[in-house]
Amino acid sequence: MKSDNRNEPITLGILKKEKSSKPAFVLICFMLLLGTCFGLPYIKDYINNNNNSFSIWVRGLLNNFTSDNEPVPSPAAPSDDKNVLSKSSTISYQGIKLTNFNLEGTKISFDMSSNTDFNLDEHKLFLEIYGTKDLLTRVKLTGKVNKDVRSVTNNLYKLTVNSGELYYGKIVNLSLDDYPIVSSISSLMCTLNNRTITYNFEEDILKSVHDNVTNNDTSDIDTYMALLGKYQELSNRLVSNGLVSTTEETDSGFAFNADVPLSENIRETLGEDYDYNYFYMNAPLKEVSYDMLTKGFDCK
Repeated sequence: MKSDNRNEPITLGILKKEKSSKPAFVLICFMLLLGTCFGLPYIKDYINNNNNSFSIWVRGLLNNFTSDNEPVPSPAAPSDDKNVLSKSSTISYQGIKLTNFNLEGTKISFDMSSNTDFNLDEHKLFLEIYGTKDLLTRVKLTGKVNKDVRSVTNNLYKLTVNSGELYYGKIVNLSLDDYPIVSSISSLMCTLNNRTITYNFEEDILKSVHDNVTNNDTSDIDTYMALLGKYQELSNRLVSNGLVSTTEETDSGFAFNADVPLSENIRETLGEDYDYNYFYMNAPLKEVSYDMLTKGFDCK
């Protein structure tokens, strides 16, 4: 008689007991999270580095997701006392305000005003320009300022602007001790546009000045004649104050010349005709040289 196996269980396969992988997965996630936390400063520095292509690609990708209506935060200056030099930035110092900066090539332009009437020529205030870390150059602030905004354009001394870089600035008040040392020069010729001022020194001390302005622009005859008359009147006043000065027409325009032998009372002698580019008797060579260079003159 055959046995009935219909009620016996049928084995379809072998069920293996496997160890759960969840603890390993949790451990891996924890290690990744921990590594990311400790590595964030290094990742940030790497992405912010302008010298590697990966960081440039990442920042470009992020910029694509920035809405046109959402303002992009201004980059932070390298230290708290400096500001990015841009159209929208403002630098202030004891009531003096500089704004609307533009740097291009070898020139800088900005707007300048002051809460009160202030003669910058009687002080040694400079706009210092920095890269990410280092001081690159200075611009001497000159002229009279008040509440009315005055636009300024200045040549940059020993600096050519890179359009792809950020520049930072602050206003400083220097003393002669801060000036670079210059010595053993008997004559210094400084030129800006159509004006050349020659300084004569004895043992690095300023003794006399020669001022020359040459104008060959006769395209607008009314403007030319007005400028000629201005310098003729200036020459007459300088002569009346004991100086040697002439304004004469040439084949192509006119030339103004003035010899300024400096004296202790030269400022009082010339009155309103005194030019701060004449400095003063016994001014040190390094003061004359650095002031003129940072005013935008080319000095040799």
